Amino acid sequence: MIQFWFLWIFIAVVVVIVAFTLRRERDDMPRKDILRAVETNAGSMGLAEKLFLWAFSWLDTRFRIQDYWGMSRDSYYSMHRQMPLTHAEKYKLRIIWYWYPLYCLGGISFLAFIILVITGTILGFYYVPGGDLNSDPTPAYASMEFIMLELPFGYIIRSIHHWGTHFFVAAVFLHMCRVYFTGAYRNPRELNWLIGVALM
Repeated sequence: MIQFWFLWIFIAVVVVIVAFTLRRERDDMPRKDILRAVETNAGSMGLAEKLFLWAFSWLDTRFRIQDYWGMSRDSYYSMHRQMPLTHAEKYKLRIIWYWYPLYCLGGISFLAFIILVITGTILGFYYVPGGDLNSDPTPAYASMEFIMLELPFGYIIRSIHHWGTHFFVAAVFLHMCRVYFTGAYRNPRELNWLIGVALM
């Protein structure tokens, strides 16, 4: 228990922050406005809507949800204004850039990586490596037979892992080509390009 002292310090800090952010109810607080809206529109609201608004106002009074949401929204918009333009925005292409298939390759690579981590972890529980160069490969072969023939959904999991690796490598390569040929590696994104090349 003492070994996790850093966890207890983190919990204590969070509790102190939450305690300082709690606030007393006043007439000008959002909770009062929400409850007043519930009372005035009670006839047109359903029971589920009333319960949701009441629960939200109760939580907002104690944890200042609306204030934090407003802060995060404001910081997002101020940060978005400072971000460099995308390729489609820079050249005013008449396409919605996030539907453009080549712009999805980075996200597809990340999704394939997550699938590979999950399936690889599952396969790692059952696979027994063969060992040294001159050792007997029988345990590795037997573990593969067990995965393919006896483990429930083992054949599917191994197939997903196998094809996921090919898909991942192809998506990463195409993503790198797209970044290079569209010139997206230039200033101010050159550091991002160097990190990607180092990861390759």
